[in-house]
Parts: sequence; C-alpha cells; structure tokens
Amino acid sequence: MVIVNLISSKGTVVAKLRLAANATDEIARRKRIKETLIEENIRKELEERGKTWNIGNEQFEKFRLWYINYRKDTWHREEYLPWLLYENEISCIRVTFDVCERVPKRSPFTGQLTCF
Repeated sequence: MVIVNLISSKGTVVAKLRLAANATDEIARRKRIKETLIEENIRKELEERGKTWNIGNEQFEKFRLWYINYRKDTWHREEYLPWLLYENEISCIRVTFDVCERVPKRSPFTGQLTCF
C-alpha cells in the first residue's frame, strides 16, 4: 500500500510516501478476530435497541449489515491501518523535484536532470 501526501511550496513539490508490507498470517488472524468481535458486539447492541424500533425484519437486516460494515470500515481506517503501518516499521521517502517549463536536460557535470 502506498499513501501519498503532496505539499506545494515555492515551485517545489514534496511527496511523502508511507509503505507497509502486506499483513502477515498472524496479523490477518488478529484482524479476523477483531472483525468477528465487532459483529458480535453490534448483534448484541442491536438486539437490545431493536426491541423498541417499529421496523420490519428486512429493513432491520439491511440496517444491521450497513452498520456492521460502517463500524468495520471505521475501525479499519482509524485503528488497523495506522497499527499495521507501525507494525511494519513505517518507511518514509521524501522526494523533491523542480517543476520545469521545458523538457529537462542532463547536466554534463553531475549527470542529473536540470531545467536549465
């Protein structure tokens, strides 16, 4: 996974890349356990709340599935991904380059591309 943040400042664009390796089997197992816990907690929560609601089973089931996915997505975005990045030791790359108005040419002295 690559997450890119771009910041523009005085003609220079800085891109910060955060890289995370795919989850190991152990991490994937812990993720499945957490998602199962989310499903169980929502089932219990909605059983209590559902007693006072005046909706049909079909509407209730649609809401339940939506709510489970919403809570999983929230957990995934706010807790799992940052933790996964941490577990895999965040790697940051800072890339800086000039924005040229013409095709860049190689410098005969350094071999680097330049706008001049």
